[in-house]
Amino acid sequence: MTKSYQNTQLPFEEGQLSETAFFNDVLDLFMGFRSGHVSKYIYEAPEDSLSERTDEKVLWGAIIEEGQTPYYLPKADNELLCRARQDLVGLVPSSTPVVDFGVGDIESFVKHALPVLKALKSDYYVGIDFCEAYLERIQKRYNADQKIKIVTVCDDFFEPQIKTVTPVPALGLMTCSTIGNIHGTLHDSHYDANLSRALRILARLTNHGWLLASLDTNQDAARLYQGYQTELLARLFLTVFRRIPVELGSIGFDPSLFVYEPEWHPELQLFAHMARATAAQDFRLGDYRLHIAKGQKFHLLNSYKFEASFFEACCDKAGLAVQQVWHHETPMKLYLLKDKACRL
Repeated sequence: MTKSYQNTQLPFEEGQLSETAFFNDVLDLFMGFRSGHVSKYIYEAPEDSLSERTDEKVLWGAIIEEGQTPYYLPKADNELLCRARQDLVGLVPSSTPVVDFGVGDIESFVKHALPVLKALKSDYYVGIDFCEAYLERIQKRYNADQKIKIVTVCDDFFEPQIKTVTPVPALGLMTCSTIGNIHGTLHDSHYDANLSRALRILARLTNHGWLLASLDTNQDAARLYQGYQTELLARLFLTVFRRIPVELGSIGFDPSLFVYEPEWHPELQLFAHMARATAAQDFRLGDYRLHIAKGQKFHLLNSYKFEASFFEACCDKAGLAVQQVWHHETPMKLYLLKDKACRL
């Protein structure tokens, strides 16, 4: 008998995200309390008034086109996933649930998650993303007629409010080297512990199953700057500033007074996405009066470029065993990791 599912949004008591999360994270950024932590607001594309807010969805669509070189991550990622799907059947049990870390839009779901579900003959999908609009689109598009149980969770999977999302060990899916976006500052020398901790969190969310994660190991400074320092990516990373006056009702804030200036920190294996203020400005954010000095820099998000041996050592420390690695002609790699506590 064919199973039919009612798609749901996972309820949880402590995991309901506050409506002021964006406000608090932006305030922390401007006041210097935190840094490298706003990636989820850069990639988010809200459903309502998208054209009036930012153009990040349009930008990302242009960036991932195959012709957008030398930013090779999306194309390499797709090619690695195509290879891996042919091998997954012999490495991960049939019918294993799939947990998607960073759902993205419908196109991303169709290109990445859906083929993995089909390869494993799985009928259980959990999508975790900070963008409610992405999750709602998945719910609307893939209803009970698709014979797939769709569970969506609005949360930050690097700092989740929930503990697990599946009743049995699942396969976690993390594409486009998202593991390199873990939180960390420019002064954080314990980035190995940060990585191991993030891996343990992901393992917990999959109920101690598997993780299929891509990794960019490129540490060539010239190549990194060439790949990231483009007009399209600059506009994408600066969307977080354009969202502030629209969504937070700031008074006197000018989002045009920033330029994108990334920095490579080899001692941290970190390509840091930075913004520099081109002019001073004073503005209000809620009850706070803030001042930004000309030349002041803000660390928006991280792209860690871990060496393969370093990454594998952190996996081992996190209790994850490397089952298989797929290599690409670029510095991209795709890892299949298995929790050592998994007995399947």
